[in-house]
Amino acid sequence: MKLSYMVATPEIESSSVLAYKGEFEYILGKIVEWGYQGVELMVKNPRKFNTDKIEQLIHKYNLEVPVVCTGEVFGEDGLSLMDVDKTVRELAIKRTKEIIEFAARFKAQVNIGRLRGHFVKEVERKKLLDYALFGFEECINYAEKYNVCIILEPINSMITNFINTTQEGIKFVQKINRKNFRLMLDLFHMNIEDSSIYGSIIEARKYVNHIHICDNNRLAPGWGHLNFSEIIQTLKAIRYNGFLSAEILQIPDQESAAEHTSEYLSMLIYNSKNKLKEEDKKIN
Repeated sequence: MKLSYMVATPEIESSSVLAYKGEFEYILGKIVEWGYQGVELMVKNPRKFNTDKIEQLIHKYNLEVPVVCTGEVFGEDGLSLMDVDKTVRELAIKRTKEIIEFAARFKAQVNIGRLRGHFVKEVERKKLLDYALFGFEECINYAEKYNVCIILEPINSMITNFINTTQEGIKFVQKINRKNFRLMLDLFHMNIEDSSIYGSIIEARKYVNHIHICDNNRLAPGWGHLNFSEIIQTLKAIRYNGFLSAEILQIPDQESAAEHTSEYLSMLIYNSKNKLKEEDKKIN
């Protein structure tokens, strides 16, 4: 397993996003200093920042980009794949395709979380689901041309009413049934919606490509009540070798949150002696 930290690209406006914001080169220098191997980029619109400069800096600091996160395409710009307005849906697909092109520079995956949208009472569910399926297919087909994988993020029901649990995410990935369409997990949402974080990790083991990590209160790992020792050992038991990417509240401040996350998770990943051998046997 490797560690990455969510970093906002320059066009992200909100000061409350779950990402490190500021002067980009300074941030990358600190990320490397604290021992991270990658950065997950929170991107809203690649046309509004110097993509070449971002690429140069990431290569300069020898960092990987496991995923490009699209949450603020919905959060700040209000675009979604199942909006009732056809123009908005078309803009959402167009923006996602631009982000796919950007992600391809880094051989990164592209997540679809809030960007998928939600059901509304005024419109028949089947019609909205058809919009969503069309949007996903358009984006997955386009991503395939660039060797990019789209990863679906289940999100808790206080935010959306479409694909909340890990189990619903698995079923949707199975329904689409494409090699470049996989699943990502977010501990915050899993803690709210799933009956067992550990059980869901095991159940999703054939589909999961990426994991957002935070504590139950959205603070840095270790500053809440989740059992990260058990979580890490469960991930080891399923032989997960992807990134753990911190998407957390920047509290008490960005530097403290990022530095603590790396120290805490590195201790658990690299120094833990508990291998959960019995659990490993059960899974396999």
